[in-house]
Amino acid sequence: MELNGFEEAVKPEGDWKLDVSQYQSQTSSCTFDARLIYDYFSPALMDCWPLIFSYVRERRNLRALTNTCRLFHSMLHIRKMRELVIPILMKNPCFTMSGILSCRFLNKKIKHTVDKFLLQVKPSWIKRSFTLAEARDIQEFIDFTQETNGKSPFLTKQLNIITIDFTSVDLVIILFQQFGHSIKELHLGILHSIRPLPITEALIRALSHLPNVEFLSLRFLEIGHFEEDLDEAEDEWELFNDIPVASFPKLNELTELSISFGNMQHSVFPVPLNSFVGPLVKAYGAQLETFSCSEAVFALDIDVDLCNTHLDNLRKFEIPSLDSAENDMVFEKLSQVAWPNLECLSLGKASAMRFSAYFSAHAFNSFKDMLKELRLGPILDEGAYLSGINPVCINIFPQLTKLVVSPADVYNGIWHVFRFHFVNLEYLRFEPMKREYTPIPSHVELKDYFIMFPYLKKLIWVDGTGDGAYRVKFTRMDLVEATGIHN
Repeated sequence: MELNGFEEAVKPEGDWKLDVSQYQSQTSSCTFDARLIYDYFSPALMDCWPLIFSYVRERRNLRALTNTCRLFHSMLHIRKMRELVIPILMKNPCFTMSGILSCRFLNKKIKHTVDKFLLQVKPSWIKRSFTLAEARDIQEFIDFTQETNGKSPFLTKQLNIITIDFTSVDLVIILFQQFGHSIKELHLGILHSIRPLPITEALIRALSHLPNVEFLSLRFLEIGHFEEDLDEAEDEWELFNDIPVASFPKLNELTELSISFGNMQHSVFPVPLNSFVGPLVKAYGAQLETFSCSEAVFALDIDVDLCNTHLDNLRKFEIPSLDSAENDMVFEKLSQVAWPNLECLSLGKASAMRFSAYFSAHAFNSFKDMLKELRLGPILDEGAYLSGINPVCINIFPQLTKLVVSPADVYNGIWHVFRFHFVNLEYLRFEPMKREYTPIPSHVELKDYFIMFPYLKKLIWVDGTGDGAYRVKFTRMDLVEATGIHN
């Protein structure tokens, strides 16, 4: 291990040669390199070591230093606990929620490590603890915040909240007025009246108190209240114009936006969703790096011009599920959009219904030159996505190095297409959606993927979902080179 810059830190000014003739005989004189006798552990240098250690970032190097000598072990003890021991404890399933939370009280640096871990991993109990679905829950949370002496109550700066009536809306506004500035990730579900104005006013009021939000998920849930006269409500929707873009507050930190609607095809009358989606995209689209929306929203409520003019900085686009009659419309629109900075395309489960191979092929080809990562949900039909398409129709994806698919497709015939067009693939991940379970294939079967993709370095198999999931990693050395098979 090298400590880059160490010698420069202790090197004295001037000539680096020292005349030591006074220590030699009178008849001979010589010079030699002072580093041969320089004491790097002298008391005068003790203040230098913390500065030198601050440049050590990798865990393996930190671990090596702590094992070098007692002096280094003592000086790095706090960092060893914070950066080596605590993260291992966090990942241990036997380490309970109370144990994790107790670690936060050891000291400020360990608290920072624990909070950073929780923000990255987001265990299910965190989500449950910060999910408020009723007015009573919101009120209890507000009462709890009175005991925090003004400190933010959001452990990971995230909140999942659902407003079901005007009482809930008013309580949410009170909560946001006090602590909205400390929320960076918000999942907001709106389940209220079928009339557009109350929904619009509630949304704008809520957003105005979230100046630092970075991730925003807006889910307009199923319409469940039919207390108003439906004919009157339908007339109100027909007269309702797009929300003025200027009415949305500035959210300068926002880079990720997700918009989805509940199962509204079963509603009594169709709701013009574009009255919400269009203005939202116009207000925040230019600053977004990640945009996710439901299939119906993309197919019916966002036109191609809106995509090309307001989402041109997009780096990741996601549709969580493709399971309705809008499949063809999604791929047709994707084949027409121009997102020059798109690096990741994520498409969820594909239904078993057939759709146009022409549009799906052209949709993928439109991003072939810039796409670096492709994430696909279970492909339930071998005619879905790229499968069954003449390979001549699809060009090579030169920059695509990462592919994430469902374990259910480990034996899918789609690989006969992938192998010819993702020729530079380096990372392959099999990750289940929801409660799928597929046994891990044999090593012989997994080895075929390393032969199929000559540049593949790592294959990850994720078994299970949620907190109970675990990963199994395979490398080329494990499966190919170790058996003497080379490409």
